[in-house]
This record gives sequence, structure tokens and C-alpha cells, in this order.
Amino acid sequence: MAEKVSLKLNNSRWKRFFSVPCAVVDDYIRVANEPALKLILYLMCDESDEIDKSQICKKLGIKDAAFDDAVIFWKELGVIEDESTSIEPVEKKTMEVKPAAVSDVKVRLSYTPKSISDMIDTDESLRELFSEAERTVGRLLKHAEQELLINLRDYYGFDTQSIILMLEYCRDCGKTSAKAIENFATELFQNGISGFFEIDAEIKRRTEYHSFENEVRRAMYLETKPTAKQSQYISSWQEMGFSVEMIAEARERCVNQTNKLSFPYINKILQSWAEKRIFTREMLEADEVNRTKSTNTQSERKSKDSSFDLNEFDSFTLSQSHSNK
Repeated sequence: MAEKVSLKLNNSRWKRFFSVPCAVVDDYIRVANEPALKLILYLMCDESDEIDKSQICKKLGIKDAAFDDAVIFWKELGVIEDESTSIEPVEKKTMEVKPAAVSDVKVRLSYTPKSISDMIDTDESLRELFSEAERTVGRLLKHAEQELLINLRDYYGFDTQSIILMLEYCRDCGKTSAKAIENFATELFQNGISGFFEIDAEIKRRTEYHSFENEVRRAMYLETKPTAKQSQYISSWQEMGFSVEMIAEARERCVNQTNKLSFPYINKILQSWAEKRIFTREMLEADEVNRTKSTNTQSERKSKDSSFDLNEFDSFTLSQSHSNK
């Protein structure tokens, strides 16, 4: 049973009024984001022929990019006209979708806000996808994000659960822009990762690596994020099977030997340990004890080989003295 509520405006709080077309609510309120709604309400109230973009952004509490997106949104719907040349709508082109191999980059098709609105009316699964996506990122979807989700579903072939899983990962990484989400999805697609369980496994692998990298960074006393090359070294050390403790030990030996931090030098130390199957401190200590014993044994042998036998020397000298007589 639908819950009914009774809401009424307190007209005594308002001194000025202006008309808002019902179409704003009937046709656009579902697909228009907050900046777009703020802008259209402002334009309906303002009677100036020319407007100051910076003043509007400040008054509406939105950024320049959000203002530009809002203008494009309403221009594509034919709601507003803009004679300036600073903002141009995205050109809509008909693209041919060809069957793509796993390594191919998929095309991005564009949709007008009206077409997306029509799709929402007729496609229950799309409504559910948008609703779940908004709950995941914690805000209303922008037009570019709505386009992206449709492309991820219809042209990349990801199912709803997989898309939400990707959104959750991007949210946890603090990257929820359409570009960041698309980059992650494209990377998965190009690597042949498309099923829910495959994506889940890849996300777990990445999460574990990022945790490992952060621990290594602290163990290496790095104040900044590792460079791309340093990250490659760290990833290879994780694949070799080394713990953060052993990497820290290799770092200590590197600094003691070279008086500086050198990832290539540390890598050589770890590679030598990997060749000997040394992956713990206990194994390293045992190897060093064995090497010390071996060194001592060799030294003793050399000492014996080079030493004199006093008894033999006495016998030799005595025999020489008798023969001389």
C-alpha cells in the first residue's frame, strides 16, 4: 500500500513568485541533476538578457564544469538557447557497433536526456540499475554517467551486478567520475574480465595489492606514493612470495651497503633469496649460519694445508745432519 503524505507550502514565507512549467517535474526532474535544476530555476526567475557565469556559479554553489554540463543538458532538450560560443553541445553521431574481440575498445554511444527518460519509462531493469548506482555513489547520476551505465550494460555486456560491483570499487577508491569508472571497466574488458565472479576476484586481488603496497611503503619509509616503476618492483616482490618483513630486511641491507635506498639493489637481494628458496627470516638466518660454517671449514682446510708438522720437520733436519757427517 502506497504511503500518502500531505505537504503544503507556507506562502507567508515568500514575497516574490515566478512560474515553473509542469514539464520540469513531469518530464525532466528524474534525469536532471542538481546543478541543472538550480540553473533552470535561476533562469526562470532572472529576467536579464545577459548573465554572468561566475556570479551564477557562486550564487548557485556550483562549479564551472557543472554549469557547462547543465547548459548542455538544457540546450540538447531545446529548453534554452545560448548564442555564445563558449559552450557547445556534444555532437551526436550515429555509430556502427561492430562485434569486438576481447582486446578491442568498445564504442561509446551518446543519448539525449529525452531518450534516456524514455528508456527509463520502458525499461524496468535500467531503472533498477540507475537507482542502485545512485545509492552506491551516494548522489544523483549526471547525464554522462547515465550514458556510461547504458553503454556498460548494452555494449560492453556487463550485467547489473557486475556494474554495481565496479561502482563500489571505484567509490572505495574515491574515484566515481564517469571517466574513472569507464577506465576501470575498459581495463577489465580488455583483459577478458567480464563475469561477476571474475570481476570480484580481480577487485580482491587489487585490494590486497594496494594494502601490501601501503605496508611496503611504510616499511621503506617512503613519504610519497611509489612511482610506476617502484610499484612494478613491489608487485614482483609480492608475486615472488616475499613478506613485508623480508622486504624491509632487504632494504636495511641495501642502505647499510650503499648508504642509499635503491629499488634495483633491493630487487637483486630478493632475487638471490628467491633462487635459494629463502622467504622467511628463520630461513635466512639458517642459510647464513650454514655459510659461516662452510667458510670456517674452508679456512681450517687451508690452514692445515699450509701448516708444518714439527715432528716431520725434526726428523727431516736430523736425517740431513747425519748425511752431512
